[in-house]
Amino acid sequence: VQQITGDPTYFFIHPHRSFKTVDVEVWFQNQKTPLLELGALANEKTGAYNLHPLENLFIDESNWNRIEENGLVLLQRHKNFSSINEFLMHVPARDTIATYHYQNLGPFRLPDYKPSLHVQTFSVPLRGSHEFYTYIKDETLQFEIIYESQIKDELQPVSLRLFNENNQFILEVFANEEGKILLEQSGLPEGVYRIQIDAQDHVFFKEIRTPQQKLTFLNHLSFSDTSSAFSVWTQAKQVAFTIREAIYEQEVVFSGESFLLEKPYERYLKKKSSLGLDQIVLSKGHLVLDGIGHFAFSQDAWFNPDPIRLWPGVDLDALGVNYIISTYTSPRQEGEWKVQTIQFDASILATEKPGTWKFVFSAPEIENYQTFFTIKELRIILKRNPLTFDWILGEIQKYLQL
Repeated sequence: VQQITGDPTYFFIHPHRSFKTVDVEVWFQNQKTPLLELGALANEKTGAYNLHPLENLFIDESNWNRIEENGLVLLQRHKNFSSINEFLMHVPARDTIATYHYQNLGPFRLPDYKPSLHVQTFSVPLRGSHEFYTYIKDETLQFEIIYESQIKDELQPVSLRLFNENNQFILEVFANEEGKILLEQSGLPEGVYRIQIDAQDHVFFKEIRTPQQKLTFLNHLSFSDTSSAFSVWTQAKQVAFTIREAIYEQEVVFSGESFLLEKPYERYLKKKSSLGLDQIVLSKGHLVLDGIGHFAFSQDAWFNPDPIRLWPGVDLDALGVNYIISTYTSPRQEGEWKVQTIQFDASILATEKPGTWKFVFSAPEIENYQTFFTIKELRIILKRNPLTFDWILGEIQKYLQL
């Protein structure tokens, strides 16, 4: 039995052969931690995890009207829909809906958006992998990014991956000349597009050049060195600030409040009471910003195509949320323990070290809530396709042909 009071908490699995799926059955007790998730590392470069819910107390302890259908949960402050299908056929205003592990509310549109022929340049001292949204309508999607790798003669240090608003992969491009990468695609329909910048931490970005008017980063910004102060705009209710070295001690202004970052690798978590867009003023680089929200380098470039995210600290009343929709199944009760089973597709799991899968228990804001959860046991089943005589014969033939 292991009691957990912090976030995140990791464990590792060492498969000695290939598998198709990984089933993890978690036996646990939760002492009022609002949100518990289990994830597996899916990208060793970006540090992205494939996360699944263990327990969501916002949903399970809500007194709102609840409908469950086919793995979906709909909560309504006042019952206006008799089924989830009816809700999805007549989706209310997006700003009245909070979501959790659900992304199918339909397309986001900017009704007054008009394309521009002007190419704007964002001089942003970013480093490493990032992810951002942009918006296009009757225009070519184009991003030219200028970078510098701290490792000379590195092959393809940067790639850009483009996804549409249905999360469908469109294309990937690689740096074809030193210090520059270009993503360009014409003929795309109107909508929101997501771009992943895939790069190691030693890749420093200097400029982003684009005719697109909207450019907003998701949840995370990591900065390299800069000689001048600069600003970031966000609607995130709280942001964690971390400097990399003591020499980058600096004063930061967030939502009008000034504070000092002085200890390297200590997370300075700052909250704001106001709703809406606020400015962050940074005096130096070599720091990291993390927050559940969107970040932009100008007010005009900022936009938020996502519905409200159901997350610890979100004030549903203040935001006017009347509906919550989620892909979620509550854990079952076995005596004094709760049990949740999560299946991972082994083909998407990354290996941070050879032959090692990295898993994480995520409990956002557990320290602020001063709660804990207890793990009794993990039951892990690795599954693969059965061995057949034809498969064995094929493997022997492959071996003999080497």
